[in-house]
Amino acid sequence: MITLYDIPTSTPNAPFSPNTWKTRYEQRLSLECHAPSGLKSSLCYARYCLNYKGLPYKTIWVEYPDIDRVCAGIGAPSSVKPNGKPGHTLPTIQDDSTGAVISDSFLIAEYLDKTYPDKPLFPARSRPLQAAFTSHFISSTIMPFRPFVMPAAGKLLNPPSEAYYRAMREETYGVKMEEITPKGEARVVEWKKFEDALTNVDKYIGEGRFMMGDTISFADFLIAALLMWGKVSFGTSSDEWKDMSRWNNGRWANLLQALEEYATVV
Repeated sequence: MITLYDIPTSTPNAPFSPNTWKTRYEQRLSLECHAPSGLKSSLCYARYCLNYKGLPYKTIWVEYPDIDRVCAGIGAPSSVKPNGKPGHTLPTIQDDSTGAVISDSFLIAEYLDKTYPDKPLFPARSRPLQAAFTSHFISSTIMPFRPFVMPAAGKLLNPPSEAYYRAMREETYGVKMEEITPKGEARVVEWKKFEDALTNVDKYIGEGRFMMGDTISFADFLIAALLMWGKVSFGTSSDEWKDMSRWNNGRWANLLQALEEYATVV
């Protein structure tokens, strides 16, 4: 049995941030990668990977302020947080069959492929290419999106986690949470940058359904994690999600639908 450690929220049956979704490759790039990572039915990147491989797992929910204590208790590796202080982040998995405890999304995916090779996340020796794409996607697409989605995402958390999340982001950005998202003409300009970033990803994918044609891979779950973060945080009736879902001839809404069978929360 594999245990996935995730963060609960006040909104049931809705995914939250890309972290437990995508399993935290950002940490290697010294970017903020421990944003709240789950709801009580979070669709995280780690979940996508576990579900895709058909591996049995369970979820233990950990409120934001308890992450360090819980992760230290199971021997999870620590990392450097955005404020420069050491600590732990989610997602983390604990594999009872091997004793492994892993706390990095890309490392989690590598571990799952090595230990459970069926239905590889890095098919056809694509790991180096997907690592390069992941690095580019984080800097070019996730980072421009964060100022828009973080304030909305924080509202989905339970009170203890919401207060912690707010304080940490306000420390990182040096402004109140309500001031992180651009306003007026600046918002229009920055939102267009995010759209352009997804358009570049659309060009990478080309005519195929997925990044590797008809074959699902880690990169597809990375993209889907960001999309779900927006869809759930903004809400399906929001202008933001309506924009995202129709960009590039509806590719992004279609991608989520194509991966829906791997979105189950256990």
